Amino acid sequence: MAAFKKKFGRDPKADEPIFFDPSVDEPKPITGDFLKAGILDAMQKAGTPPEIVYAYRKTGLLLNDSRMDSYPAEAMSEWDDAIAEYFSMEAKPENSDAASPGEARSASGQKQSSGEIARRTAI
Repeated sequence: MAAFKKKFGRDPKADEPIFFDPSVDEPKPITGDFLKAGILDAMQKAGTPPEIVYAYRKTGLLLNDSRMDSYPAEAMSEWDDAIAEYFSMEAKPENSDAASPGEARSASGQKQSSGEIARRTAI
């Protein structure tokens, strides 16, 4: 609630979201795209392995090894397929200007490898 009060100068009303889009002038709920972008940013800053980032982008899932027995088989299969796809694409030579699964683009559009991202964001 402190973030809401700082942004809007008051406590939220009963019908207003506590988790809000900070880029707008009136309280609006955050969108899935906004949330996903925040998760991807946090993953890059944390140095998350690129195959995990790729699988999250591809599936929208973020599975935890310690809870694998609690996920539906379909989700685990989709996740495993995305990881396998990442390594399959990573093994192929890159013949294009597009970012490979292990790369990202900087704000200026320059390709960056996951190692470059990890070095840049390491604490």
